[in-house]
Amino acid sequence: MAVSYRYTYLKSDSFLFQGTARDLQEYLKEGYVIISGGNGSWNISRPACGKILKITTGTKIEKEVILNPKEFIRQRYGKVKVSEADYRRLVADLEAGKLSFEEIS
Repeated sequence: MAVSYRYTYLKSDSFLFQGTARDLQEYLKEGYVIISGGNGSWNISRPACGKILKITTGTKIEKEVILNPKEFIRQRYGKVKVSEADYRRLVADLEAGKLSFEEIS
C-alpha cells in the first residue's frame, strides 16, 4: 500500500465588481467577501486557501482531505501569513515522516 500527499493552493484575489446583487451572489458562493460598496459596485476579496490530500493506493484508492490547514501551519512553523511555499513544506514533512496526517486533522 503506497501513500502519497498533494496540496492545492488558491492565491488571494481582490477586485472591483460591477453588476446586480444576484450576480454578486455567485462570487459569494465561491468564497469571496464584500469589502465595501453598494449600488451596483462592490470591492470583493477572497482570502488565500488550500487543502492537503492524502492518497492511499492498494486494492482500492482512498482519499482523505484536510481543508485549509492554515492554523496548523501557523503554529507549526511560527508563521503569521501562510504562503504556497508553506504548503509545499508541510507536504515535504509529511512525505519525510516528520509528522503524520492525523496530527494535522
